[in-house]
Amino acid sequence: MLSVRRILVVDDEPRLRTGVRQLVLDEWPDADVGEAASASEALEQVRRHEWSLVLMDIQMPDISGLDALVSIKAARPTLPVLIMSMLPEAPYKAHVLGLGASAFIPKEALAERLGPTMGAILAVQGTEWAVALRDVTRRGIDTGKQPRNHGRTPGRSDGTS
Repeated sequence: MLSVRRILVVDDEPRLRTGVRQLVLDEWPDADVGEAASASEALEQVRRHEWSLVLMDIQMPDISGLDALVSIKAARPTLPVLIMSMLPEAPYKAHVLGLGASAFIPKEALAERLGPTMGAILAVQGTEWAVALRDVTRRGIDTGKQPRNHGRTPGRSDGTS
């Protein structure tokens, strides 16, 4: 693991990149924060440099953030990628997690959820972080809500009715 947190922020909107950079630096003032304005630029940054975490938008002008996610995970399978998007969480979260993302945060919730979610990812980086992040999410830390029932019948822990 890197001794300095190196976070790559990938979004085509300069103001959003600046805002996310500030949220990262508010959390970790000594972090090294890089920026990429496109998915292809992000892929080049990932090839050339070591990063602790990538924060990436789905909707990019050149390559889809989802395609970039798949390429990043193929090149660096252990590099955590947090997807941030204006797209609704419900239909996209499960999909991006299935593609290998560490987490999904709607952009409107970044101020509230980015710090705790990044902290959970980086705290367990180098271990089985996906299991730890799933457990953190179930406790409601990155969502600010109590855990949901996740398809189980109320009152039953085995999912049967």
